[in-house]
Amino acid sequence: SESLAGGESKEFTTTYTVTEADIIAGGVKNVATADGENKTDDPTDPGKGTKDDPTDDPKPSLKVEKTTTSTPANGETYALGETISYSILVYNNGDTDITELTVTDEMTGDTWEVGTLPAGLSKAFTTSHVVTEADILAGNVLNVVTATGTDPNGDPVEEEDEEEDPPEDPNGHL
Repeated sequence: SESLAGGESKEFTTTYTVTEADIIAGGVKNVATADGENKTDDPTDPGKGTKDDPTDDPKPSLKVEKTTTSTPANGETYALGETISYSILVYNNGDTDITELTVTDEMTGDTWEVGTLPAGLSKAFTTSHVVTEADILAGNVLNVVTATGTDPNGDPVEEEDEEEDPPEDPNGHL
């Protein structure tokens, strides 16, 4: 047990890692308490020290990357009936958890209910599309994926990415 003489002071150092709850609360309230025994019959309260430290404003954010993972059989354009494969990566690049996260691929009709994606983590998906006559006539295969969720304040967070692949020329030209 250490003692502290009258008029004497002692300094202590500590660290704390800021959490998502601190960001949402807007600050860190740090209370330090000293406690001890006074050898006289008149014990006194050594007191309490309080320090409020502000935090950054919450920055909820999502990043979506959609990539074609297949190669056309002829190396350049996709033919009618050929399958195009995709990978989708949804990354929570903000500093708060995103809840009620749903990832939707408009072209394939795939929907993934993720639930909660914690800050700093990602989720990967794969999907595919078989090239149709409409794709050939349109001159491209445009695939858009959207991720939507909710930040801790109940506000929506949304991000999308798209991938475009060339189909064969409807007139048989490359």
